[in-house]
Amino acid sequence: MDGVTELLLDNGLRTSEEGAPVRAVARARTLTVVRELDGKRKGLLLRFLSQLDLIRGEALVSLGGADLRGADLRGADLRLADLSGADLRDADLSGADLIFADLFGADLSGASLSGASMIGADLFNADLSGADLSGANLRDANLSRAEVTEEQLASATSLKGAIMPDGTQHD
Repeated sequence: MDGVTELLLDNGLRTSEEGAPVRAVARARTLTVVRELDGKRKGLLLRFLSQLDLIRGEALVSLGGADLRGADLRGADLRLADLSGADLRDADLSGADLIFADLFGADLSGASLSGASMIGADLFNADLSGADLSGANLRDANLSRAEVTEEQLASATSLKGAIMPDGTQHD
């Protein structure tokens, strides 16, 4: 966290342009550090980055491809976060805010998404095998080519407008 703070204060991460070297350094440091942390500390790091608005919206630090296995992200604010291709196997995302999150190709197998708000999330080609979707809101989510069963989807609170794994749109 000290490294990210240094980049923010001394190297102008917040005011940097897209493609600036400071952003690449921040991403590299984040991905390196997150690999070495346990699930609880991964969750703390992501909460820290989220509170600084570094991973949400026009993210200054992309988490695409990040190793977030087993991360404790219960109730985390990950709206608009780039988690494309991230390894979220066995992560606890129960009650998390994943509205419009980019989870394209993410591995969410065995993850707990119970009560998560995933409105408009992009789950194209995501692996949701064995994930707990009970009470999850998947309204308007893109589930095209996602690995998920009908039983899992039936446990969600809403699929209204979602693009289903077979490409059809849910009523």
